[in-house]
Amino acid sequence: MNKGDAMGEKNVELKLYHGTNRKRGQTFIKNQNMEASIGEKHWLGDGIYLFEDDFWAYWWIRELYK
Repeated sequence: MNKGDAMGEKNVELKLYHGTNRKRGQTFIKNQNMEASIGEKHWLGDGIYLFEDDFWAYWWIRELYK
């Protein structure tokens, strides 16, 4: 059990990918905040889409800007 973890829970670290254009990406990094995408082409509505595989993040951004 981790110190300060009364329930015996473990921290999990995931490496996730997000597809966006360069300008939005630089803004995310600068502000340390991701803005939700809003539009008609989203699978599950407005939000922030993260993928376990970089292929899908790249695919998503290519499809969005067709």
